[in-house]
Amino acid sequence: MVMIEVRIKAELENVTDFQPVDIEHTWNFRVECSSCRVLSKKVDKMVMSGGRDTANMVIKCHFCKREGSLDIAEGPFPYTADDSGAMATILIVDCRGLDLKEFEPRGGWRATGTESKALFDDVDLGEMEWYDYDEEAAVPVSVKDIKCEFVVSKKKDVKKNKSKSKDADVDKSKDAGKDAGKDASKKA
Repeated sequence: MVMIEVRIKAELENVTDFQPVDIEHTWNFRVECSSCRVLSKKVDKMVMSGGRDTANMVIKCHFCKREGSLDIAEGPFPYTADDSGAMATILIVDCRGLDLKEFEPRGGWRATGTESKALFDDVDLGEMEWYDYDEEAAVPVSVKDIKCEFVVSKKKDVKKNKSKSKDADVDKSKDAGKDAGKDASKKA
């Protein structure tokens, strides 16, 4: 079992606690079969074949026919104003037979105003950036310059989440997440 930390770096302006709106968030990853290196197609949550376990994402490689899975082990964790401009872990996943290649935040995120504590529940990062205005504090707010990396977790006691995200979504588009994928790297 290989635990991978999904880490992001972003510039937060006048907001903190950037995180999914709820635990039923759809995570968007582009993955590669660790056996034959073929990129996967879009999949939904499925039951692992031949067993009782479930995973947030299970795929069967269309080339080598091997099965791989991704399961959320810990998180999501909020990305705070203190983290702004630095890499921080937002999720830990158990990857078996898959390598994470890209992460696309897309929609379904929230942030909290640093001055007013106003809640922004409609943060859509489909364009890899988000801008708004905090009327209570009379300041602009934003999440921008998002980068992602995948790092093998050094945590010893990673426990599986009891409440899991709704599913993980994999995009088969070659251009999907090209901005997020530019800085994505797998460190072993």
